[in-house]
Amino acid sequence: LAQTRWVEAMVCYCASFAGDLFDGYFARKLQQHSTFGMVLDMITDRIATTGLLSILCILYPPYAPIFVALQGLDLSSHWYHMYSTATAGGHHKSDATLAHRNMILRVYY
Repeated sequence: LAQTRWVEAMVCYCASFAGDLFDGYFARKLQQHSTFGMVLDMITDRIATTGLLSILCILYPPYAPIFVALQGLDLSSHWYHMYSTATAGGHHKSDATLAHRNMILRVYY
C-alpha cells in the first residue's frame, strides 16, 4: 500500500497517530488509565513507528542504515523511559514524573 498508494498510507498513519493522541488524553483526563494500557500504548506506538521506518527502508535503500538506527534508538529509548518511570511508581507522561527529567523528555511527553 505504501509503495503504490502513499497518500492513503499517510492518511492511515496520521489517523492512527490522532487516535492515539486523543485516546491517551481522555484516558488520563477521565482517570481511566492502567499499567496494562500504558504498556500496550507504548507497544502499539513502537509497532507503528517501526512499520513506518521499515517502509522507508524499502522506499529509500541508501538511507536504510539510518532508518534502522532510528528504529533501535526509538525502541531502546522508549523502553528505558517506560521502565524507569514504571519502577519508580509513576506514569510516563505525568507532570510529577517528568518534573525532574531532561527538558527534551518533558517537551516530548
